[in-house]
Amino acid sequence: MKKKFYLLTLFALCAQAAFAQNITIPDPNFKAKILSSGPANTIAKNLSGSYFAVDANGDGEIQQAEAAQVKSLDVNTSSISSLDGITDFTNLESFDCSHNSIDKLFMNMASIKWINASDNTLNNGGVGVGANIEYLDLHNVTFSQMPLNLSNKNMLSYLNLQNSNIYELDCSNSKLTTLLLNGCSNLHILDCSNNLLTSLDLSGLNITGEAYFLGSGPNTLTYHKGGVDCSHNNLTSLNIANLTTNFLNCSYNNLTSLNAGTLTLVKMPNVPVFAIPEPSLYFDCSHNQLTSLNINGSFVIQSFDCSYNNLNTLTIPNIVTQIFSCNNNNLTSLTISDSSEINILNASYNAMTSFISPALLQVSNPNAILNPFNTDHLLDCSHNQLTFLNLNNTQVPSVNASDNNIHTLFIKNGVYNDFIDLQNNSDIQYVCADNDPANPSDPNYTEVNYFQDMLPSAMVGSNCSSFLSVKEKAVAEKVTVYPNPAKDQVQIDADSAIISVVVYDMQGKLVKKYSGTGSASEKIMLDDVPAGNYVLMIITKKDRFTRKIIKR
Repeated sequence: MKKKFYLLTLFALCAQAAFAQNITIPDPNFKAKILSSGPANTIAKNLSGSYFAVDANGDGEIQQAEAAQVKSLDVNTSSISSLDGITDFTNLESFDCSHNSIDKLFMNMASIKWINASDNTLNNGGVGVGANIEYLDLHNVTFSQMPLNLSNKNMLSYLNLQNSNIYELDCSNSKLTTLLLNGCSNLHILDCSNNLLTSLDLSGLNITGEAYFLGSGPNTLTYHKGGVDCSHNNLTSLNIANLTTNFLNCSYNNLTSLNAGTLTLVKMPNVPVFAIPEPSLYFDCSHNQLTSLNINGSFVIQSFDCSYNNLNTLTIPNIVTQIFSCNNNNLTSLTISDSSEINILNASYNAMTSFISPALLQVSNPNAILNPFNTDHLLDCSHNQLTFLNLNNTQVPSVNASDNNIHTLFIKNGVYNDFIDLQNNSDIQYVCADNDPANPSDPNYTEVNYFQDMLPSAMVGSNCSSFLSVKEKAVAEKVTVYPNPAKDQVQIDADSAIISVVVYDMQGKLVKKYSGTGSASEKIMLDDVPAGNYVLMIITKKDRFTRKIIKR
């Protein structure tokens, strides 16, 4: 009797051990597909790369030992809804489960490298893949609104999410060379920074977030930022045509041109721009190789940064921003819209020769003029080649104009200038400033007195027109201007090529500007200038001259 009992016990233990080696695959369609594998079809490959039958012993089950022999598995278009059991295929490298109804994709095996899960519905938990994944195709996939986190996948080089409804994607700090996002109309946040991408197409996407208040008070703002971070890649091509987003960071790439002419930067609804926690609303294309940047349009953002590029000219459209940085370029010309509002403008370390109002022609020469624009707090135009700095009518109390070649400074703007740095400008000869108090505590000490003390060898006053006529006498020898008085035009003949001609009224306000054609003889049209007395500043390759004219 005892012998029988021991035999029954041994049989039960053996049966249990055998059962324990079987993989549990709850989805009958998934299990049936694997069991149907064989040398005559393309469902499964073994470790040697040959098509084979996974169920080697033909018992209708998949043992762990059998699963360990599978290197590649293709179960596409098989009406599968669950992949439970797939993680027991411990040596699986390639897996195709496309065109099914799979609700979640969790394949955290170290072995998996290649997955095609396109045309599925991942609404029950999202996606999880192993650290060694190289290729992941999720196009035409319906996601829940859970974030898709594929960051720090050090082997991931290909990711396809085209026409999926992905909400938030973080694939940063990987090795991506291909990222496909066309048709991702539900995408709100994209972080693909620190990859190896050379091109990226974001055209037509609306990558924006939402924000709202919970109650009242300074700490009640709940917000969800939406935008694009594709910085620190190898991008040479970035398509942002008709992109709408809250912020765009494409810094630290290899872009040589960027067309943001149809880019729309929008703030989050119902929240003031400058109440949004930074960084939430900005444009950053710094540290590239840009020689061309098209930013036509109207922006209301926290900061705009195109510094550390190779830009020669730049036109700033209607922009409202706290900080605009275009420093460390090769700029010789900067055009700023009259309606722009910039709190801090950094244009230092350029070859700057002019800031230009959009109604005026461009000037590109080493003796050109820095013209008025609307800046609220700080202007940094240091380390340029400015010789004539005109800040009349400019609301800018703080100016850094050091390390230039400034000869003449106009800063009669009705503002108390609490800081102005003119270091390393050894040839400042003329300063036109306000005759208003320079120090609120001393009403008798004017800005004229301030600059007289700062620049004892310079001629300082508050009548800007007097400085415009300093060289009036010398001009007759080298420049001829006729007829004078003039009706519709004047002819200017000089002894060297005329670079530009600037027209000022007798209060020193810039009226018009012309760029020369490279000739020593230029015809200047005055038909749109009102009758009155004016000063022409004539800039040639050799010198700068002024000449008073009468317009009838």
